[in-house]
Order: sequence, then structure tokens, then C-alpha cells
Amino acid sequence: MTHHAHGSHGSHVPYGYKHSIVDPWTGAAAVGSQPLIPYKAFNIKVPTYACCQLIPTSGSGAMGFIEVAQNTYQPASIKGKLAGVTDTEVYTLQVNKLGKVDTDCANAGGEFNPLDEIYLGEVNPNQDSTRGRIDDITIALDSITNESTFTQSKLLLNMGGPESIVGKSLSLYLKSDLTAATTAIPALPLACCVLGINVNPVPVTPTPVHYHSHSHAAHDYWRNPSA
Repeated sequence: MTHHAHGSHGSHVPYGYKHSIVDPWTGAAAVGSQPLIPYKAFNIKVPTYACCQLIPTSGSGAMGFIEVAQNTYQPASIKGKLAGVTDTEVYTLQVNKLGKVDTDCANAGGEFNPLDEIYLGEVNPNQDSTRGRIDDITIALDSITNESTFTQSKLLLNMGGPESIVGKSLSLYLKSDLTAATTAIPALPLACCVLGINVNPVPVTPTPVHYHSHSHAAHDYWRNPSA
């Protein structure tokens, strides 16, 4: 009886593909293979904050303010406020390799994602494509300010160490433009900025309330006098 090997020594198996989850009903590789590049939160010594103001590119009215924060041994978090956007579109905020925003962000170096699984120039189609990326932004405009806010509490990127995103640029795109983009015809960003270190937010201290009790026997500085 002849036994056939499962693979030949002359071929390569891109890392990540051989660990793909197989759908038991169809036999096809399912999206969501086991990540082969683990995320490790950088051991920053103190909580770190960064921010940048999105500046619209030529012909765009989109703008906004982005804030990123990270605590020791925890993933980063990001929040932002956008204006000049529409609630009929979905947007993507991308971290770029370079901190350059000249010529309408055209020289930002492409996406920065240290968790992206690429082997010999080929992207693992079964990886979780959300890892190391900012979630898609669905717009919900405030009826008064006409602005939209978003928050992502778990962003698998770091603000310290060799893969820090501080000093890198962010670009805002229409998701549909990124999906349709090719090497020959890249997507054009709507706005961009460079992340810079921000001062730590000042803790909010409750204002003492001084009032006289009915008995006039004591002063309570923290109790709500109307309670």
C-alpha cells in the first residue's frame, strides 16, 4: 500500500493558513483563524495620552479631534469627534506607517498594522481583519452640533515601544473608497493628522458644598443639600 504525504517538501505553506478553522458543514476555511501574531500590551510606566486634530484634505469638509490613551499592560483606547461627515456613509480611520501629512496625506506610507498576517506578500484571508485596526465608524449626528462621536475601548495597538503609534499619522476615509481602492488607484483620504503626546487629563474634583443643616450643629461639605 502506498502512503501519500500530506504535503511536499518543495512547496511552502504560508503561516496562518495551516491553522485556519474549517467549517464542518462546507469544508471551507472559516474566517477567524487562530491569530499567529499575538498582541502584547507594551509595559508603559504611566498612563499615556495622545491626540491630534484632523485637518481636511483638498475639496473635503471632514474634520475632527482624536484622542488615544493607554494604561500599563492594557490595550489602547481611542475616542473622537467628527464634523463635516454624513450619516449615510461609513468611515474608516487608519493608522499610517509615517507621520507625514503633506500633499493631502499622500506620503503617509500606507497602513500600519503590526498584527497583519502577511507571508511573501500574500495576506492571510482567514485572519481576523479587525485586529490592530480602528473599528469602522458609523455616523450618528447630534441634532444640535451636527457632530458625531465614537469610542473604541479596546484597540490592539501600543503607545510605547518599537511599535508605538505616537508620531504616526491618522487618515480618515470613506470605507467604500478603501474597499474599491487598488494599487493603481488608491483611496483619497478626507482628513489626516499626526498623533502627538497629550498632557494627562486633570482629575475632576467635586466642588465642596457648604451649607447649614437644620440643627446648625455640623457642616457637611459633600452631601447634596437638596437630598
